[in-house]
Amino acid sequence: MDRAAFNSALLSSPLCACSEDELHHVTSTELFDVYDATLRRIADDHAPASTTVQRIRPLSQWFDGDCRMSRRKTRQLERRYRRSFSDADRAAWIAQVKSMHTLFQHEENLYWTTCIASNAGNQKKLWRPLSSILRRDKDSSTPTPLLTAVKLSQFFIDKIDAVRADTENSDPPNFHAYARKRSRLRCVRSQC
Repeated sequence: MDRAAFNSALLSSPLCACSEDELHHVTSTELFDVYDATLRRIADDHAPASTTVQRIRPLSQWFDGDCRMSRRKTRQLERRYRRSFSDADRAAWIAQVKSMHTLFQHEENLYWTTCIASNAGNQKKLWRPLSSILRRDKDSSTPTPLLTAVKLSQFFIDKIDAVRADTENSDPPNFHAYARKRSRLRCVRSQC
């Protein structure tokens, strides 16, 4: 997103173009509606919504701390190579990728060998992890995420309704006091 363009669009919007006299005759609900509509329009212009697909895949049971550190080091070397494009950085990255794949294969083989050896006498325990890998378990549906877009939207709608209800009977804002504070701050900053 181009921040300078976003900033100029914000400064030329009705939010920043209002004078103090205009603000005295506007209710807080109308101010909020202008704020919401303006920011939505600017955000849609500069960062339009896009649809993404999220696949929920649990980590493999054999993926441990050593695998995580190896993957982190591999990504670090890849970023270094993508910045420098040097042959030495590329060679280090490729060697680490090969090492990472060897480690992953070793860890997976070790996990399954241990699992089979420890459950050799019990067929039920032996087939339980294999059934989950083969997706033969009874509940093969993917877990639902805890926070959805609908829940998040409803949270903010409820919060806005609560703020409006709490401030419904309060005094209107005093913009002159705010303007005096700003002028005093400018005066202090510039050493009037």
